[in-house]
Amino acid sequence: MTAEIAVLNKHAAALAADSAVTTPTQRGEKIYNTANKLFSLSKYHPVGIMVYANAEFMGIPWESIIKIYRNHLDKRKFPKLEDYAEHFLAFLKQESCLFPETRIASFISHIRGYFVYLRDEIDKKVKNVFKTEGEINDDEVAAIANEVITEHYEKIINCEANRHLSKTAAEQILKRYQKIIKDVANQVFEKLPVSPAISKALMDSCIGIIFKDIHKIFITPISGVVIAGFGENEVFPSVASFILEFAVDNQLKYKRDEKRTDKISPDNNALVFSFAQTEMVQTFMEGIDPRYHQWLATYLVNLFNKYPEIIAGKIHWRSAGHKKTFISGLQKMSQALLEDFFKKATEFRKINNVSSILKAVANLPKDELATMAETLVNLTCFKLKVSLESETVGEPIDVAVISKGDGFIWIKRKHYFKPELNHHFFANYFREPQILGGKNE
Repeated sequence: MTAEIAVLNKHAAALAADSAVTTPTQRGEKIYNTANKLFSLSKYHPVGIMVYANAEFMGIPWESIIKIYRNHLDKRKFPKLEDYAEHFLAFLKQESCLFPETRIASFISHIRGYFVYLRDEIDKKVKNVFKTEGEINDDEVAAIANEVITEHYEKIINCEANRHLSKTAAEQILKRYQKIIKDVANQVFEKLPVSPAISKALMDSCIGIIFKDIHKIFITPISGVVIAGFGENEVFPSVASFILEFAVDNQLKYKRDEKRTDKISPDNNALVFSFAQTEMVQTFMEGIDPRYHQWLATYLVNLFNKYPEIIAGKIHWRSAGHKKTFISGLQKMSQALLEDFFKKATEFRKINNVSSILKAVANLPKDELATMAETLVNLTCFKLKVSLESETVGEPIDVAVISKGDGFIWIKRKHYFKPELNHHFFANYFREPQILGGKNE
């Protein structure tokens, strides 16, 4: 996992990212504190980028993608930060900019993951029947397979469509790779008896996987991208955040993270956003642990739903109708009281915690913005260090400040090499870029 912070006011945007990367092993997980997650997006203009969740996108390390894009961007500049974000996303779509064979393999792996998920659920149900009945025949196995695949197909078609990838494009992608996908399905499901109608449902599910937002029913590998800084015509900084799934055939499946996309303005003097592991930052900003807040809210809802029946049970009623009317009226009153409580609690947190912190952030100079961003990442590091949880957020912490006048400035940055022994690296930084496959355009 990761902890990343963006702190903005009228002066600048401060970005901070930890260095932990988790790698699965045969014995569990191994954590390395060597990952680079914070970069300048342009060599010449005040724009930075952070990445979280997957360290790779479509089989290519994010660090490589960003540095290839940086050369592709060269000295180009755009009026708004949003334009930089759109240009970067358009770059990710293009087959010619990155390695298409890697993208295809990663996309097929994405589909394979869904098939494995279905197979595991089928296997689980088959084992439960066998455990209960002591035996199971092929017809029963086929019925279970058909039930699971049909159930998930119906869930997928009811999911919301992705705004940036159409059904028509999804159908074209499936048509192009249908043979490979069928081969993968045969490998995953092996001799599992599946009817032709269910095979079609399986292929239709793949269309849904491509163009529907299915994260609520199936955990898909995603990458988070945060772009922050200034456009050429912007006086105040902005931040734009996106969640990316895959890119294939000049199509990109992504969505904007609306809750973490905003800009500084005369009426909006400060912003604090956290990404990936956000619990400690939310606790700091709102004054309550979000997990405790969720537990408390759930408990109160259940309590207020139950207590009218408990009260009614202590009263002698002339008829069941009178009792039902009393319970219904009391439940409406309790619902109104609970909604009022949640509203006032939210207002209290906003006024006494969030707003007061943001007022202070609005007046911080650039160096203290950087200190705040680093400290918020450190909170998560420290919490994990003194708990029994895995230290999935770790030092060193990279910190940068982006301002209109000074551009992208590193405050803290780790190197895998000694800078004093590698002067050529810094000398080459502003050398005219050479793009893979030919001259930069």
